[in-house]
Amino acid sequence: MAEADAGLQRVDDGISTELREQVRTMVDAKYLVDELARDRAGRRLLGPFYDSRGPRNGAELFRGVFPFADIDHDGEAFSGLVPTTQTIGASERWTTQALSEEERQTSLVFLRAPERASPAATERAEYFWIRQLGLFLAHEGKNRVGFFRDMQVDWIPAWIIPCRYIAADRLSTRPRRRQRNPAGPNFNWPGSARSQQPDAHSNKRVRKDGIQPRAPRTIRSTLRRTSDRRIAWRRSPARR
Repeated sequence: MAEADAGLQRVDDGISTELREQVRTMVDAKYLVDELARDRAGRRLLGPFYDSRGPRNGAELFRGVFPFADIDHDGEAFSGLVPTTQTIGASERWTTQALSEEERQTSLVFLRAPERASPAATERAEYFWIRQLGLFLAHEGKNRVGFFRDMQVDWIPAWIIPCRYIAADRLSTRPRRRQRNPAGPNFNWPGSARSQQPDAHSNKRVRKDGIQPRAPRTIRSTLRRTSDRRIAWRRSPARR
């Protein structure tokens, strides 16, 4: 079969081989998650990748996985071919299994046509290209990504929107520091358990802020109040 996407240029991602392999591994994981999400039991394991509406699309996953991630446009959009193995989609409406063999071949010819990369096409594919990562996120045409993988087609015609991401040399990891007490290491907040310490000359507990905590009711004072109420009840004329 002739190349239906002839006439479009393949995108040169410009990234290293190591980074490309890492991106492909993440894309493969997302594809496997979407397959597992079709089973009700499998959805219980898919919190970061799946919600009540269905599989998460590429932009949502990008914001959830990468730090400081956002869709920030960087340059003019253009028509081209994006690598299937580096594109995150989401099979929300239909899957390859839902199509007959004849429908698969017809759909493949239609979706590989160069017109699908035109911004004026109704059934176009519109993908964000995170240039620093060599990662493509399906915005329009999410369902066809898994279909192209199943049909072993390596390139998808799409309207490509370049986006930027933070350069690697601007990111670093730092150990999490323990939050310091703003009032000093020996200060205890009033009312806290540590602010009440035994007095050296008394059995009472005195707070460091100088406020004497309210003493609890003793058994004797409780009995005395109860006895007074009993006496008053016996002397009441209404009760005689």
